[in-house]
Amino acid sequence: MDTIKVSEKKGSHLPGLPLPSWQDIRNVLRVEPGELAPLPAAVSKLLQLTDDEKSSLEQLAELIETDPSLVTKLLRIVNSPAYGLSQKTGNIKQAVLYLGFLLIKELAFESTLFDYFSKGATHINSLFFWRHCLTVAHLSKHLAQAVGHPSPDDAYTAGLLHDIGKIILDTYGQVTYGDFIRARCGSSGLLIEEEADIIGMGHDNAGAYFCNKWNFPDRITRAIRLHHQPFAHLGLPEDEAMLIACVSLADFLAWTQGMGSVDIARQPLLQKDVDKLIDPSLIDLNSLIFKTEKEVKSMADFYGFIFPTSETLEGTS
Repeated sequence: MDTIKVSEKKGSHLPGLPLPSWQDIRNVLRVEPGELAPLPAAVSKLLQLTDDEKSSLEQLAELIETDPSLVTKLLRIVNSPAYGLSQKTGNIKQAVLYLGFLLIKELAFESTLFDYFSKGATHINSLFFWRHCLTVAHLSKHLAQAVGHPSPDDAYTAGLLHDIGKIILDTYGQVTYGDFIRARCGSSGLLIEEEADIIGMGHDNAGAYFCNKWNFPDRITRAIRLHHQPFAHLGLPEDEAMLIACVSLADFLAWTQGMGSVDIARQPLLQKDVDKLIDPSLIDLNSLIFKTEKEVKSMADFYGFIFPTSETLEGTS
């Protein structure tokens, strides 16, 4: 298997935000950081296409067509009853034209990441994890739309990737994420704080480190790094601060609905800076949760994992 080429350096930074050093990462992994299996190439290319305002539907279709596995999955999804095509198609360009750039991008992104997540995690329940990531992605997007963020698509991407550090730590950690969950049995503390004590690093730091190395857009990497941390003092542009707030709130809501990334009961804590940025009066929470349930249920049916009933989602306040 190809490996990610990561050049050794003493430290790593996003503009205005420190990330763990190379040595910090080495201390918590049982392999060299450069030996991590890469994300599917299509993920990075999809991010690059989406980040380019000049990208077209035709370019997206051409990218998808370079990956036979992705073509097969997307055609299965597009031709499923959930999308209601009047006539089945075997043509990616037709599928892209029918469903549009952003929806096809989401489907492609979800499909490729599902493979990476489900094959990577060996000590945690990958279905719980995947359900959580999908839920946070769609909640983040709807929150961004509700508060008028200029790029709900960024919120979706950041939400889908926000916990990628857990997969890295579970697959390559000296203390796997599964070991960590078992070690904290009976604890009532915050997971993000206990990760540093037991694993040696939080999943937010681990995820941001590698997303930075994989050349993800800085705003996506910042959201991954800061979705559990204070950020108001950093002086970020308003749209970037709002992006972090949307992902942080979406993660909180997912946990309150019993859709956490691991199979444990946990009382989440809403990051305090979220209240400074998101006006609750702008959000119809019941509608937002209903839309998210419908979207994730569609993907759950396709992938075959068990999704909570609608009764589980009721009564949120």
